[in-house]
Amino acid sequence: MGRIFPIKRPVVHEPDQSKLVGLTDETADEVFATLSSATARSILEALYEEPHTPADLREVTGTTLQNVHYHLTNMENAGLIEVVDTWYSEKGSAMNVYAPCARAVLVMASSPSDRSIFRDLLARVLAVALVLGGATLVLARLLDDLARSEPVTEVAGIAATDASQPAGSAASQPLLAPELAFLAGGLLALTLLTVLVVLYVRPFSRPR
Repeated sequence: MGRIFPIKRPVVHEPDQSKLVGLTDETADEVFATLSSATARSILEALYEEPHTPADLREVTGTTLQNVHYHLTNMENAGLIEVVDTWYSEKGSAMNVYAPCARAVLVMASSPSDRSIFRDLLARVLAVALVLGGATLVLARLLDDLARSEPVTEVAGIAATDASQPAGSAASQPLLAPELAFLAGGLLALTLLTVLVVLYVRPFSRPR
């Protein structure tokens, strides 16, 4: 009879929003106090790489399990991390799996109106990035389907064609796949749009 434990299911956790912390926000003191510890920052950085259990974090940080639990509790109360799954050890003990609550934690010192504009801009940029990624996947699928649907010529004909091509014809191949070119162009346009919005909208947001 096979062993049931340990149970460690793959964890897929991708938050769709970023956490923006203003210097005067109600949660600012708790967030800053929590991250004032180098150990806490190391734990949070490890969790942004991949979800971990307290035992895993103990190995990563080199501290005690009690200290890891202490910082995890503080970060959970500050809204920085959350429990995303439960694993079981070889002895069948339940272990919480922690991961960040937000895609990124951003600290911003500005007026409330600027923070509101930044939040809206951040949400729109993320939405455009998601749409761009989906469009890229669709384009790649269409190109793949078109490539598979092309008629296959005879082997002899292919060999003859290859033999007749000059050695330098390989250089005529595109340096970048079409879907990658589409993605790169879209990301460049998105970056330029973001810069323009920040440069031209922010000055008008300040009270006169």
